[in-house]
Amino acid sequence: MADRQYYERVNDILDQSSDTLPAPGPDRPRRPWPVKRWLWRLLLWTVGIFCLIYVVDFAQIHYRMANGSSAFGAVTIDRYSVIHEKNNRMEFNFIGSEPQSCLHSLFPHAGFAPCWYARRHTEQSIDY
Repeated sequence: MADRQYYERVNDILDQSSDTLPAPGPDRPRRPWPVKRWLWRLLLWTVGIFCLIYVVDFAQIHYRMANGSSAFGAVTIDRYSVIHEKNNRMEFNFIGSEPQSCLHSLFPHAGFAPCWYARRHTEQSIDY
């Protein structure tokens, strides 16, 4: 019976607004840790920080383009054609190398990949 009264009292306290809650004491249990609110705040801060980084990156690229600085770079891409044959065999044909433009930025902008990404993906295959 004491457990039921305890949980009823806890529910009554939690139903009240946080402004009218009395200070924690020996007769009143502490409010459970607000994990849901904490996770939402963490998510909002994370999204906000990424949006801020993207906007700063976008402004930096447009500033570099306007002033004629080195906003663009070039990476040599090796292109291959892949022909699937019988018995799970594949034939690779080298098409050639060509330079591909990239941006000195963190995120892709205006259809150009960032240079840090393009340097790591220097092979491009075309499946037939």
